[in-house]
Amino acid sequence: MNLFTHAYDINNDLEVDLVTNYEKINYVNGINYIQNSTFNGVAAANTGIVTQIKKNNNLYYVTIKSEDDLEYTYGGLESIDVLIYSYVSSNNIIGASPKIKDYYTFTIEIKKDNECFSVSMINNE
Repeated sequence: MNLFTHAYDINNDLEVDLVTNYEKINYVNGINYIQNSTFNGVAAANTGIVTQIKKNNNLYYVTIKSEDDLEYTYGGLESIDVLIYSYVSSNNIIGASPKIKDYYTFTIEIKKDNECFSVSMINNE
């Protein structure tokens, strides 16, 4: 399973449906913008290795090279729960997104060979 079908609640370790929790997913210019009003956890979309962690303007950007040979960069996180070169399983919480207005918000860039993918493109493979 991947991020957009199934995961765990960061506070209670209960299974939750992330399609419900991630209320808005907009794909614009190669970036998936994720918003939801009740769940601040950011879960890994697929199993992989953390290859890069950056901090810019007090927000974190985490890149995971996955088993499916895609690079997932999770951006705009207010905190992270991974270290560089950590092994991350699909659906593991890697960090938390900040609340902007009424929504917890972060981004995911999904790339392979300089080609960008939307969440829906990955889900339909």
